[in-house]
Amino acid sequence: MPESTYERLTDAADQAFLKNGAIPIAFGDVSEAAGVSRALVYSHFSSPEELVNAVLSRHVKLIEARADKHPPPPEVFQQDLKQTLDIYFDHLCDNGPILHLASQDAFMAGKFRQDYTRLRNGTLARLSRKARHELKVSPSVAQSLVLLSAGVAEEAARLARANAFTHDTARQTMSRIVDLMLDGLKLESGASPAPAA
Repeated sequence: MPESTYERLTDAADQAFLKNGAIPIAFGDVSEAAGVSRALVYSHFSSPEELVNAVLSRHVKLIEARADKHPPPPEVFQQDLKQTLDIYFDHLCDNGPILHLASQDAFMAGKFRQDYTRLRNGTLARLSRKARHELKVSPSVAQSLVLLSAGVAEEAARLARANAFTHDTARQTMSRIVDLMLDGLKLESGASPAPAA
């Protein structure tokens, strides 16, 4: 099926973001990337926030499709965390960092569509709940652990995209760092650390 104009412009906005790494995404950059007039971009997106949300929704669909190819999240926290990080890492390597950067940009604060907040908050809540239960840590420590682990995946993907590490080396480094963090918390809480890999 031919791509719709909306999809074509969303893809162009994604490419403009990858090129410039900035939010908001400039309508002029989108028109240039798509080879269309600014008026056409404005006719499909009423605001820069709507444009960013269209790109984020595209990424939500991509990451959900990637997650659907894996088994459901494991019951054990460490396995669930690592499977989730692998999916996130691969997405960032293949598609760029907008899922990560948009959440930190003040421009989009309070303006996200429900699909993005559902993915982000739902994943954070699921993993934090398992961490609290298994590691016997406070909600704030559990949430910090999950966010810090996501940060490790984001940095590993950045290094892989910059060709500072190979994809496999970046993934292995991410996995080792997360294991070390979890082992440290398990020692603090009295749980058994994971066996050495």
